[in-house]
Amino acid sequence: MGSLFGASLGAWASDRAPRKALYGSCALCLALGLGVLGFMPGYVLVALLVFAVSLAGSPLGSIGQSIMLGMGPGRRERNPSRFTTFGALGSFVAPILVSANFTAGLAWRFPFLETAALALALFVAILAVPIPPAGAPRKRAKALAMLANRRVLTTLVMIFFSVAIDLGFAYWLAEYFAAERGVSLRLSNSVAGVYLASYGGAAF
Repeated sequence: MGSLFGASLGAWASDRAPRKALYGSCALCLALGLGVLGFMPGYVLVALLVFAVSLAGSPLGSIGQSIMLGMGPGRRERNPSRFTTFGALGSFVAPILVSANFTAGLAWRFPFLETAALALALFVAILAVPIPPAGAPRKRAKALAMLANRRVLTTLVMIFFSVAIDLGFAYWLAEYFAAERGVSLRLSNSVAGVYLASYGGAAF
């Protein structure tokens, strides 16, 4: 739920607010939230903070895609596929971290702290890299009017189901190998990593 609201708000704000400040703020909030998660004592507090972290961190994808589209208006068809490719490669880091921590015998809190360090590095990079501002406000079609177009509606439905199948399969894959096949956590995460790597190659 946090990702749903966060990504939607991020997409809306990236066309209106200063992108560098917005992008950096989301990265910093994500880093701080993940760092605090590494020290949470109980399930309820962890669940609440995960919601807050996903709400603050999920706009990073929407804002990043908006920046890429703004930097290359003549390559609008190509840049989203590159964005998806690098996003899939970034997701590949998660199973690597989990497998490495499991192999080293570290507690479950360490991946949160390691990911917080990566988010902090992203924040520093955002400060150092020039980011183009949002363009002038444009006249936008009303959402309901757009949905009246059958082609637009059909495309949205196809995107919904393709993402639902893809993300659901990726989340379920590691659990399936661990619970049903008796594979170790380290190897089950490696299976998810192989899937994400192939997904990134297909997007490219």
